[in-house]
Amino acid sequence: MRHHIRTCSLATLAILALLTCASLCPAAAPKVGEKPKFSFKTIDGKLITPDTLKGRIVVFDFWATWCGPCMHEAPHMVKLNAEYAPKGVQIIGISMDQDAATATKTAKEHGLVWPQVWDGSGWHSTPATAWDVHAIPQVFVLSPDGVLLKDCDPTELDGVLAEIVKKYPTAGPLRARATDVLKEASKILADTKDPDNALAKLADIPDGVKPDSALTEAAQSFMNNLDDDKARAALAANTSAAKTLDALGAKPPAPKVAVAAAADAKPAGIPPQVLDARLAAAEKERAAGLDLDAYPKYKWIAEKAPDSPQAEAAAKQVAIYEADTAFLARQAKAKHEQEAAALLWEANGQENNGRVDAAKATYKKIVTNYKDTPSAGDAAKALARLR
Repeated sequence: MRHHIRTCSLATLAILALLTCASLCPAAAPKVGEKPKFSFKTIDGKLITPDTLKGRIVVFDFWATWCGPCMHEAPHMVKLNAEYAPKGVQIIGISMDQDAATATKTAKEHGLVWPQVWDGSGWHSTPATAWDVHAIPQVFVLSPDGVLLKDCDPTELDGVLAEIVKKYPTAGPLRARATDVLKEASKILADTKDPDNALAKLADIPDGVKPDSALTEAAQSFMNNLDDDKARAALAANTSAAKTLDALGAKPPAPKVAVAAAADAKPAGIPPQVLDARLAAAEKERAAGLDLDAYPKYKWIAEKAPDSPQAEAAAKQVAIYEADTAFLARQAKAKHEQEAAALLWEANGQENNGRVDAAKATYKKIVTNYKDTPSAGDAAKALARLR
């Protein structure tokens, strides 16, 4: 249990700090429901900001090597990471140690493989001061869009994460990775005409991903290409791939006769209430300065329902965004980092499930193809650890 000390009596704190790992003076902390702003650096110099973590459920874990309760919780945190990293949860350790080498060595020895923030100032460090941390262990849990959801003790995390993962099952990087896998599988099918290999590729779709409309569309596009007897037989034999496609919302392609009969049918289109909700969400995000989130929503409306009244407003905003070269560069960088983060989660899941060779291959792919992203540094460290 954490104990909060609200006085600055040095004599009292000198005793209690040893027992409760308490610090000296509190400060104003972010409140549950707020979007805290932060800019922290990891031991290896990587920057941690809301933008670099966007799309992930984040757990900030304040700890220290000299804190008995923290080290007692270390195996528990490792277990949680193994269970929840493949589901879109990113743990960020924040070490209160004054020596980086000690923190790094202890983290490695105890399997704390996630990034570690450290600046050597202990209780006066930037994270501890900004987040009013004056007792450890302490964890903060953020939603994929950066809202502080929980401030608690790590012993409470099992129930907290189970609930949050259910509420936020569609973390962006997981969907992005699933979409990329479907594209790769479609390419295999188009290039080799081998449905068995194409369906086998679907095993790379990360666990826990839940579809949105774009992901379901990509899955259905792949499914529609399984339109001959050989492909249908391969799908029937690969029950795992069939379940994956069904979970993503894809339905078996209609028989060719039925397709021909329906060729002249007028498409039903997207319901107006769906377009209204998507446009309202985009407008809200744009007003809040979340342009990277708003842009794909506007574009989806403009492309999927070009003849709708909502598309006129959406298309105007898309044109404004796409005329801004600086924004397009930011958008491309964010997508690049999101892809790398999704691969990193996949590699973590492979490693945690004992598929070490597959994890090494994925880590190498990140280092090679995404070397300018924060995830590349994490992947390089993982490769060094697995040698």
